[in-house]
Order: sequence, then structure tokens, then C-alpha cells
Amino acid sequence: MSSNTGLRAEQHPAFPDVEMMVQKYKTQGGPLLQTFCDLNYAASWRDLQVLDIVHDQDADLNQFGANGWAIILGRAPHHEAIQAVLPMSVEQSFDSATFSEIFKKLPEDVDASHILLAMMSNDSTVVYYKLSKGLVKPVN
Repeated sequence: MSSNTGLRAEQHPAFPDVEMMVQKYKTQGGPLLQTFCDLNYAASWRDLQVLDIVHDQDADLNQFGANGWAIILGRAPHHEAIQAVLPMSVEQSFDSATFSEIFKKLPEDVDASHILLAMMSNDSTVVYYKLSKGLVKPVN
């Protein structure tokens, strides 16, 4: 008789790359692993690394990012600039002060013109939104 225990996140080959941040930012854990895997395996990003951005101000500890955020840094295919990706669940809320703080804390070698929001839904689908710094003229 065999028991079907299912696959656990800790068994995924990419888990060691995100494990420390999953432990630190538990509410971001699922979106972080899913986004990391999506960028690495499906989108073929290069030089992926997870960065810890610590929140300096007093905040409601139940709020998303109250202690800080795990940000994924990497290079998209056919691009040399390092981009920042913020994994989150669609249920998590944020405000403009959150993004101002994240933009200020990006390393100097990262393209600070935008952050990609990687929003994961309940079915583990990740949708990316480009959040630009300041006002940006529409393409059309």
C-alpha cells in the first residue's frame, strides 16, 4: 500500500535559492517560490538572486511588508539590465509609500526606472505588472 503525500515546496530544486526569505517573510513565501520558478524555468531569466529589503519604519505587523520584502533580481532574456521583481499575493495590499521605500533601497546596479509586481492568484498563476517610478507617458 502506497501513501500519496504529494510534493512539498521544500522538495523543489529551486527551494534552497529562496529558503531564507521564505522563512523570514512567510506571507510572501508562496508567491516568492512560484515567481522564482516562473522566471527561472518558464521565462529563462538569468542571474537570479533574492534580495532582502528591510522596512525601517514602524508599521502594522499584520500589513504586507511590515518587516520588509523579498525582492528577486535578475536579467530578462535579451536584456542586460538587472530588474527588480516584487512577488506578492493578489490579496496583499500596499500603498505608494511602500513602493517609494523599495525604489530607494534598490542596489545601484539595478534598473530603478520600474519594479515588476509579480502577483500570484489562488490558482498559483503569476501575472506581472510594471510599476514605473514617477509618471510615464503612455505608449500610444
